[in-house]
Amino acid sequence: MHTDNEYTKDHRNVLQLLGGYYARWRCVTIRTPDTDNITPSVFDIFRLPMPLLEELYLEAPWTMVIPWADASYPQYFPVRTRLQRFRAENVNIVYTALHPRTTCLTTLEICVRNLPASIIWAMLVESAATLVDVAMMQVHDNLVDALPAHAVTFPKLQKLLLSGSTALLPGWAGFMTMPYLESLSLASEDTLRTSQAFLQASCRSIRTLSLTDSSWSGEDAQALRSLDAVCTLRFERGSFEDSFMTALAEADLSPDNRWPWIMASLARIELFSAYPSPFESDAIIRVVRNRREAAPNAGVVAIAAVNIYVSPHVPSWLAWMIQEELKQS
Repeated sequence: MHTDNEYTKDHRNVLQLLGGYYARWRCVTIRTPDTDNITPSVFDIFRLPMPLLEELYLEAPWTMVIPWADASYPQYFPVRTRLQRFRAENVNIVYTALHPRTTCLTTLEICVRNLPASIIWAMLVESAATLVDVAMMQVHDNLVDALPAHAVTFPKLQKLLLSGSTALLPGWAGFMTMPYLESLSLASEDTLRTSQAFLQASCRSIRTLSLTDSSWSGEDAQALRSLDAVCTLRFERGSFEDSFMTALAEADLSPDNRWPWIMASLARIELFSAYPSPFESDAIIRVVRNRREAAPNAGVVAIAAVNIYVSPHVPSWLAWMIQEELKQS
């Protein structure tokens, strides 16, 4: 019903009919109409036990936020022993009755608006042993009510996406151990600027870094200095300032600097609908040239490829110059 503009009696009747079989649900997708004429009560069916539920995707209008209160927040998904993939987009519907010994969750994608940090942390910890892919979105208005009591290892976690400015991550620095984390996606420069300690403590293993939907500056680049295992840097739907690429092109040889080169293992840059700012900036060429000339004796890897995908704002001359510079390798 996500293509409709109103929530009608027909919608209610269909949900009522299907709701009678809630105990047999295995894979459920509900995308509500983008209208103010709908309330969180549409999701009340999920207060019931669903022992066979394996996959769930919920999407609601951005305006729908369920106020948090310990006593009144609905107890969604009280039984979900088979749940493997949980995704809630825009709407902050989560489960709070935790069962760490029965979880088999591998994918957790949640909108964490108006939720306490302790609840989000508890959800992560509950499935720490099984999680492979985690996305936390719209995290700009959370209540940081308590820091974690102890560090937790996520032995299978491979992908992590963070969207929105967050006060959560600084408090979690040193508490999330993710030894096999391979891919990190950041969808806001505010997330990056407030999370440098978290990145250094918990994300040193990542090999692919994606920066999306924002404009990235030299200050942002400095926050990435410790990520010395990153091989691929991907920009998606945004821009990178001259200062960002300048930071990647130059080593900081200060005596107390543990990482002279930002992302010293970087070998590939990918642009997906991303572009330099200003358009005439050629700083990315200096990244290729300077790292090639410094490698390998300076502890930095030469850039082997710069791939440009669907980026009409990248000047043709810049794309050609990049390829000419790569030929010198």
